[in-house]
Amino acid sequence: MSELKYIKELNYGNVIVVENRDYQWAVIDNNGNIIVPFGKYGWIDGFDSGLARVRTSGDSGRAGDTKGMVIGLDTESPVIIEGKDNIQNYIDNDRIIHPEKYAKWGIINERGEEVLPVTYDDVWKFFGKNRYSTKVEKDGKMTEFFSII
Repeated sequence: MSELKYIKELNYGNVIVVENRDYQWAVIDNNGNIIVPFGKYGWIDGFDSGLARVRTSGDSGRAGDTKGMVIGLDTESPVIIEGKDNIQNYIDNDRIIHPEKYAKWGIINERGEEVLPVTYDDVWKFFGKNRYSTKVEKDGKMTEFFSII
């Protein structure tokens, strides 16, 4: 694989998630055959029980563990918002006003097929958690996705 010059290569048994120098993600098999082409998704998580979270390009819509951040608004003065909950509330409200800025999430299998369409506002992490379900969110509604395969 090194002759392809990937900057990141993560092996998950039957498939490998790779990132190239242009920060594009893909999935290949152990023979180097492309299963998911570079650039189809903005990011690809690790495979767990044959499934992986994917998202389009754009803001993830998550506050993370940030304690504070500066948000540039359409005004001349930026606004400083502190605290994870306050930041997440700002992001949630901004997602309603500017949905085009935010990534959509879904789940693919090892064949590159979408088992959960990439139309969700969020898919909670399930990689490495030894679970058969995860929470998914769409239009403010939270539901459980069961991934028994």
